[in-house]
Parts: sequence; structure tokens; C-alpha cells
Amino acid sequence: MKNLPLTYLFFLCSCLPLISQNALFNNMGALLYTAPGAIVKVQNGSMRNTQAGTFTNHGTTTIDSSFYNEALTQGNGRYLVGLHWVNDGTFIPDTSYVNLWGDNQFITGDSVTRYYRLELTGTGIKTQQIRSYTLKTLKLNDRELATDTAFMHVLNADTGSVVRTSGFVSSLQNGKLYRNTNTTDLYWFPTGSSLGTTRYRPVRLRPQSTAAQTFGARLANVNATTEGYDLSLMDSAVCKLNPLFFHRINHPTGTADALLQVYYESAADSAWDGIAHWDDQPLVQWENIPGTTQANGSGMQYVEKTTWNDFATSDAFVLDRVRPGKPVITGNDMVCGNQPLIYSAEPDNGSYTYNWDPQPGSAQPGAAGNEAIISWDSLGGTGNLTLVITGPNGCSSYPTVMPVTVSLAVTAAFTYTPNNTFGSVPITFDNQSVNNHSNTWTFGDGGTSSAEDPTYIFNNQGTYDVMLVVTSEAGCSDTAYSEITVVDGLVIPNVFTPDGDGVNDFFEVYLTGFDQYKCEIFNRWGESVFSTETPSIQWDGRMKSGGLASNGTYFVAIHCSLKGKPFKYEGHVTVFHKN
Repeated sequence: MKNLPLTYLFFLCSCLPLISQNALFNNMGALLYTAPGAIVKVQNGSMRNTQAGTFTNHGTTTIDSSFYNEALTQGNGRYLVGLHWVNDGTFIPDTSYVNLWGDNQFITGDSVTRYYRLELTGTGIKTQQIRSYTLKTLKLNDRELATDTAFMHVLNADTGSVVRTSGFVSSLQNGKLYRNTNTTDLYWFPTGSSLGTTRYRPVRLRPQSTAAQTFGARLANVNATTEGYDLSLMDSAVCKLNPLFFHRINHPTGTADALLQVYYESAADSAWDGIAHWDDQPLVQWENIPGTTQANGSGMQYVEKTTWNDFATSDAFVLDRVRPGKPVITGNDMVCGNQPLIYSAEPDNGSYTYNWDPQPGSAQPGAAGNEAIISWDSLGGTGNLTLVITGPNGCSSYPTVMPVTVSLAVTAAFTYTPNNTFGSVPITFDNQSVNNHSNTWTFGDGGTSSAEDPTYIFNNQGTYDVMLVVTSEAGCSDTAYSEITVVDGLVIPNVFTPDGDGVNDFFEVYLTGFDQYKCEIFNRWGESVFSTETPSIQWDGRMKSGGLASNGTYFVAIHCSLKGKPFKYEGHVTVFHKN
């Protein structure tokens, strides 16, 4: 007779909806069974399976309030719970489905629940107060699953075993979302937090082995310093660390390397191009992970490290901005003042800005982005060339300083007289160079000189490029140019003083372009005192008799041919003895 109520209840639950209008539906040790297709609804109240009761659910049980399991619950059915899931007994998930559809709800109790399929709907936050497992799927939809300091472990290694629209998993301290893996596909860890500023900042991992692995992730939605990971401690490769949040990522099972992607939103979080890992060797600090790249994906941005395997030293990771490495300067360190030189830098990166600072001197951009034209100051002495490169993230490298020895500048300059030049007229060059030790003149007609102030004669008309190269004792050089035009013609003086004092001692006629020369000089009585048929006409004041011509005016007659046409000049020259 004691089994009759149970038999009746079994029949009722197998055939008809069972509705309790009471505040609480208690199974006080009975064997409660719902067959496939059966519907149990506990309206406006809770359901409690207690006192060694067994609830075998193959149907659909809807509970407006909490479900308390203090005994044995099992079966392949559906559990639709409007308030808390409290497991103090044994829950055998079989292939069951649990839906937490209410407002703020807790997963709690003294016993760990292993769900087969767990779905979160309704409103509010679903909060764990004990670790939990999901064997098949965790469907977040648009809800937050707060694991608190516990964890949710999805045991199904299928990449689609965690499903969401806009929901996420939040955790505190060492709490995490764990996932098993056995493929080399990407696994989403939809981590987020509603503490403070609500953020969804997921992590993706791609194991590089099909062997069984377990990875865990948590978004720590706080400044890392508040949890003991001091953001002021960083290695030299780190320019700036994300102060808004960081991640805790570990790898408790397996040894495979993994691709790691950490997501962020640049509009809200600023831009990041690196990941730093908290380490204790050789120093306790954040250490930049080398070789990361930045990309866009799923409406967000992420930083990726293609191969990573150090989850044991620490599980703390934070986004960072990578400082460009110190550049290497290529160029001369023994230089001359006022001499432009090209310097280049490595690395050569088109996205970098190169900031050159020569002291003493000035810099101009070179032909390539990593080049500069440096003009060193003329005064000489010891100097430095400093280079800092700035990346697109706004971070600058530590400076590279090249010591430079600057020799005193040498400056080439000259003038010449006369300025209006006829052929065969001597031209005197006045070297006005500064700090010159040696001089090399080239006159454009094959003639050269190393004199300080040379005198030179151009015998033919034309335009000549005269070049002066001066060199200092330190080997510095400079060059000056001037263009000289020589025209055909003759220059005839009208007075000279044959005193032997070295000044205007000769009557000299300069001719260019003429041929068939004949020059004859007569005294006032018409007597010839000098004659020549050479193109170099020079009279020293002595007459044909050998004596010096007396003071007075003499008649000059020159007959020659210019470009095949006869040319005649008649004029006068005065002989004047100063002594």
C-alpha cells in the first residue's frame, strides 16, 4: 500500500501536466519520474528533491522559482529554472538541458554540477558560487555568466561548444572560463565584465596540436596594478601598458604551443600593437612578447602572437604599445665642417618617423625615408649625431648617439683681374679661401697650377670653367668655380716706365685671334726704334742702337690680319723715366 501514491504519481507525470499551485513542490524521498513528452510546471514556487528522493526527468520541468537538488536528479529531460539552481546532492546530466530563464540567478550549492547543455536566457546576470562543468554546449545568448572566483569548464572540445550573441563570461581573481581542445582550429573565449565599465574583450586560442589540451581565460576588468601586477614595472621594449584591463590566461592541461589573440576596441581602449606577459625572470616585471602583429576581426581589433607556450610563469597578459628598437646609424664619424653627408638608419620602416639631431649642425630629409643629409657646423670640434625613431603607435625608441669628430671647415673662393679678358692678357687670380692648406687650380684649357695666387694666360678665345679645389690639413676640401670668357682683340698701353723697378717696365701688346703680325715704333723724327713680327709684342724701351729711348711720345704702327682680313692700328705711346 505504501507504493500506491508513487505509482499514481508516476502515472500522472507520465500522462498529464503536473501543476503545483503551492509555494513549494517537495519530493520527500519518493521516486519521481517524468516520461519523454511529459510536462511538469511548478508555478510561483520552488521545487525541492530531498530526503534520498530520486527525480528522473525525461520530460520538461518548468520551475518559476528555484530548483533544490538534495538527493538524486537524473534523466535526459529539460529543466527550465526561473531562479536559482541549488545542487546539494547528485545531478547526473545524461543528455539533459538546463535553461536559466529568470532575472539575476545563482548556480550554487555544496555539490558541483556537471551540465550536459546549459543555456542562459531571460534577464539579469547568472552567477556561479561554485565551479561547474558543461559536457556538451554552453549557450550564453545575450547574458552574462559570472563565474565569480570559480570557473566554468566546457569539456566538449568542439569549437562550437560555446555559443553567444552578445553575452560573455566574467570572472574574479582566479576564476576563469575553461575549454578543452583537440583540434588546431580557433577557440573563442568570450570573456567580459560588467564591473565598472561593461566590456566584452574576448580571447582566441589555436592549439598547434590535436592532442587533448585545456586552456582558461578571464578578463580582469581593472588596472592590473590593483591585482598585484604593477604597471610601472616593464622592460625596455614596452612603451605603454593598457591601464583599463588585462587578461588571465592559463594552460593547465597539455604542452602544445598555441596561437594567441587578445581583442580590444580601439575607439574605447586606445590602440595597441603588442602583448606583455608578467614574468619574474630576470626581473619581476611586464615583458613584451616579441613578434606580435595587430589586425582587425569580428568588428574589433586584436593583437596576435602566432606561437606562445609560456603560461606557467604567470597567467597575466596585458596589451601594450611596443617601443621601436634602438636604431643603428650608418655614416662617417670623422667629418668636415660645412660638408653635407648622407646618413642612414636601420631598421628601414616606412611607417617610422626618423628624428635626426646633429650637434653642431643641421639635418634635412634624404632621398629615402630612413636617410638624412647632415650638414656639420663649420667651427669643428667634438659633436654627436642623435637619432630617435617614432612608430605609428606614437612610441619613440631610446636614442642612439654617434660621437662625431668635426674638422674645421675649409671654404674655397677666388676673384680675378682683369674682368674683361682678351687673349694673351695675363689674368691674376686672388685666392680668398679660408683654412686652405693646398690648392689645385684647373683653368679649363688643360692648364693647371698649385700656386696660391697664380697668373694665367688664355691664348685663344672661348669660355673657360676655372675650378679651385682647396684642402685643409685635416683633409677636408671645398671647391669654387668661375666662368671666364676670353674674346679676340688687342690691348695696347699708352705709357710705360722702363726704369727696371719691376713696375710697368715694358710696352706690351696683347693680341688674340690675329696672325701675320708686324709692329714698328718710330720716334718723332720718323726713325724706327723698335720692330717685331712675333705675336708677343714687348718693348723694353731700348732702341735698335741699344740705348734707352729718351722721354717722349713715340708713334706705334701695328699691321696684322684678323680672320683673313687686314687690320691696322696706329697710335702713340709715351716713354717716361721716373729716375
